[in-house]
Amino acid sequence: MPKNFSWQIIPGGYLWTQLKLSHEMTRWKDELDVLFVPSHTIPLVHPKNTVVTIHDFGFEYSPELYEQKPLGPNNALVKFIFNVGARTVTLGRYGNSELDYHRWAMNYAVKHASEFISVSKFTKHDAVKLFQADPDKITVIYHGFDKKRFRPLDKSPYKIQSEKLTKEFKPYLFFVGRIEKKKNIMRLLEAFVKFKKRGKFSHKLVMAGMPGLGYEKIQKFISLQNDAIKNDIVELGYVSDEHLPYFLQNAEVFVFPTLFEGFGIPIIESFACGVPVICSDTTALPEVAQGAALLVNPKDVNDIAQAIYKVVSDKKLKQKLVLEGLDKAKEFSWEKAAKETLSVLTRDK
Repeated sequence: MPKNFSWQIIPGGYLWTQLKLSHEMTRWKDELDVLFVPSHTIPLVHPKNTVVTIHDFGFEYSPELYEQKPLGPNNALVKFIFNVGARTVTLGRYGNSELDYHRWAMNYAVKHASEFISVSKFTKHDAVKLFQADPDKITVIYHGFDKKRFRPLDKSPYKIQSEKLTKEFKPYLFFVGRIEKKKNIMRLLEAFVKFKKRGKFSHKLVMAGMPGLGYEKIQKFISLQNDAIKNDIVELGYVSDEHLPYFLQNAEVFVFPTLFEGFGIPIIESFACGVPVICSDTTALPEVAQGAALLVNPKDVNDIAQAIYKVVSDKKLKQKLVLEGLDKAKEFSWEKAAKETLSVLTRDK
C-alpha cells in the first residue's frame, strides 16, 4: 500500500461489527473523515459521515432460503442469551437469526448512514422500495473484474497450464457459486439432464463452489441419475482464485440461472474470457448482461435446457454471444469503480 496507508487488524468473532468495531469507533469516530463499510452492516458507534455499500436484498424476496437458526457460538445458552438480548433491544421486532440480522442491519443503516453505494440500479430501487431509503443518497457503482486474470484463452499467458487443468472435463458447461437452493442448482441439474437426453452430447456439467443450504436434496437428485448422467456431473468444490479463470476460459458455456443476484460478477468474468453466457432474466442480471447473454426464466427448467441446446448447437449464436460479451466486459473495471467510490467518499456531505 502507499506510505500514507496503515493497517490495523481488529481481532474478534461473533458480532464483530457491533462489538469490536464499535469499540474501536469510540476511540476514532471524532477523528475520522469518513467510515466506509463495504456491506450493509454498520457499527452501533460510528462517525456522522458513514458510507455503506448495499449489495442485494435476496433475504426479503426469499426468506425461506436463509438460515433461520440462531446466530452465535456453538453453545445453546449463549445463543439463547443473544436471542433474548436482540429481542429486548429491538422491542421484540428482531431475534438473532441470520434473516433478522440482515433486516435489522439494513434498517439501522438507512437511519444512520450518510450515503450509500449500490452495486446496481436494481438494488438501488429495492433499497427505496423495501426500506424507504432516500434515492438521492444512493450512488450506483458497478463492480469490476481482474483484467489480468480473466481474458480469452488465446490471450492468456497461462494457456498451456489452463488447458491442462481442464482437459479431462471437456467439453463442459460451467457454473460457479455456492451449491445450494438459493443458487437454483436443482433446476440447473434438471435442465442439464433434459439437455443430455435430447441428443448425443458428451458435455459435462462442471460446478465450482462449496455446499450450502439445501445441498442434501441436490446430492440425492444426483445419486438417483443413471451412471452416464451421474458421471457427467462434476463437483469441484472450492476452486482457488488462481484456477477459476482457467475453468471459465475452457468452458463451452457459462450457465448462471440463479434466482437472485444484486450484480453477478461471474457474468462479466465470463464475458472477459470470451465464453458465451446463459443467465437469468430476473433481478440485476439483465441490467448487467444487457444484450450480451442469452436470458432464461430461472424457474422454467425447459427454458434453461433449450438455451443450453441453442448455444451448444448454433455456432453463429455462440460466436455472437462471445463477441457481444467481450465488448460488454470493456464497460466494467475496478479502476473505474475505485474512482467513483473515492468520489463518493470525499465529497461534502
